[in-house]
Amino acid sequence: MITEDEIVRDKAINSDGPEKKAASPVFWAAIMLLSGTCTTLFAKVQFDISAKGLDTCNVGDDDEYNCKFQKPWFSVLEMKCAMALCAPIFYGLGWGRPDLQSDPRGHSPSAEALKAVWLPALLDLLNTVLGNIGLVWVSSSIYQMTRGSVVIFSAILSVQWLGKTLRSFHYWSISFVVMAVILVGVAGTYPTLPTCLPTCLPTCLPTCLPTE
Repeated sequence: MITEDEIVRDKAINSDGPEKKAASPVFWAAIMLLSGTCTTLFAKVQFDISAKGLDTCNVGDDDEYNCKFQKPWFSVLEMKCAMALCAPIFYGLGWGRPDLQSDPRGHSPSAEALKAVWLPALLDLLNTVLGNIGLVWVSSSIYQMTRGSVVIFSAILSVQWLGKTLRSFHYWSISFVVMAVILVGVAGTYPTLPTCLPTCLPTCLPTCLPTE
């Protein structure tokens, strides 16, 4: 059954010119990739910055006062404050605000919409907190690649909850993502494995893996 939101969305998309429809998805996809990569890199650089403080890095364990800024909660606060800046741009400047012809419902969220998104928003906040905690301990490249696993869960939820139908190229794409996530995870767990495999797979694989 087609909902009112889908009708309004299709009307807004079809009302644009052909040039805008062809360029807009590519532009926003590039912006998404660039901003996501920069967010990860800046957070990792922030976590690796060292400064001399008043307390030791491990209170009661050492005498080292030159500690790294490993505070994931602060990175999450920065991210959420940056997201909040969209509000004055949207309501004040009107950027991205739909007109009454494309969306007659207006641009203010309804109470029903807020009730529908509070749980996904809470889970997104939890995901951001846990992700930044993990970024403290792993490299930014492994973190960024592992985040690609969200495609797998999005596909599962789309089929189970939204009733979407995946085509063959969707399954092929998801299978490639699964293989990439597995390889990146193994490379992060065993750092010597990538340099060992190309040269002597049969003989040196046991030496690459840790022993008890």
